[in-house]
Amino acid sequence: MSMVKILALGNEFIKQDSFAKEVSDALSEKGDYEIINIKDSFQFLEYLQSNEKLIILDVVENLKGVRLLEVSDLINSSILSAHDLDAGFFLQLIKPDVKIIGVPMQGNLEEIQTEVEKLLKG
Repeated sequence: MSMVKILALGNEFIKQDSFAKEVSDALSEKGDYEIINIKDSFQFLEYLQSNEKLIILDVVENLKGVRLLEVSDLINSSILSAHDLDAGFFLQLIKPDVKIIGVPMQGNLEEIQTEVEKLLKG
């Protein structure tokens, strides 16, 4: 069985956009997940076209806890991610087999990592 592949979105140089990458780094220390830190839209698009089962991890503005999201959540204005234009557009266009996990912009890293792991295993 292959490792779960997680695409971590965000910009590590912008505090409010870097938390998903902090969570993914903590997950990678466990060794159960293959973490890909997405650097740009071209890399993101390449993975979406790979026909692999993927998990997307991204920060979501105004989210209070970890939440499983639908592609429609990224397209509707009810949830705003720093990547909703690019990610939502590509996800709607390609319709890949993905699970999207939204995390708040900040919080207790260990608690959020635990919540993400629950969703990954569920």
